[in-house]
Amino acid sequence: MGERVQTTEFAMKKMMRRKDENEKFFLSKSYYLAFLRFENILKRIKDYTLLVSNLKDLHFSIAIANEEERKAEAEQVEESLKEIEDTLEKIETDIKDNNNKMDATYQKIENIDTVVQEIFNILEMAKRSKEQTKAPEIKPNELFDPPYRKITDNRGSHQLIIKKIYKGFDVHVNLLKILKIVKLNYQFLKN
Repeated sequence: MGERVQTTEFAMKKMMRRKDENEKFFLSKSYYLAFLRFENILKRIKDYTLLVSNLKDLHFSIAIANEEERKAEAEQVEESLKEIEDTLEKIETDIKDNNNKMDATYQKIENIDTVVQEIFNILEMAKRSKEQTKAPEIKPNELFDPPYRKITDNRGSHQLIIKKIYKGFDVHVNLLKILKIVKLNYQFLKN
């Protein structure tokens, strides 16, 4: 019995030395209380074995008198070990659940990354397509005013887009471009 106590004490001391690794277990209240009960029981068993070994001649009579107490202590140790085992199984289950959740989250992130990459590719294709397709430029002298004006002929917050007629078709002209051309021509003529 004394050897078992020493073996168990060694395991406990080893666990305490690895306190950082086992800290997550000690944070669980049920595990911590079970551990304290277990430690208390071991101390009592150790004290008991020391007392019994010192009283060799009374050993037999004490063993008989305290057999019920030892059985109760053994049951407490068994209960404590069972609680520790249950706690460790619960922790293992929680770890597996967390790993599954992390795997699912990682998969979702990969899917989002794929969608973002596809959107980026579509935007790049649209940008290249826009650069390749430009409306033909029409000289200002080929444009005519409509025969009668409407309110809807001018658009934009500062009415920079106006309606003109080009070869019998209605076209909308960006006034800024015309103004830039006129300004360049004016500067050219001025010099």
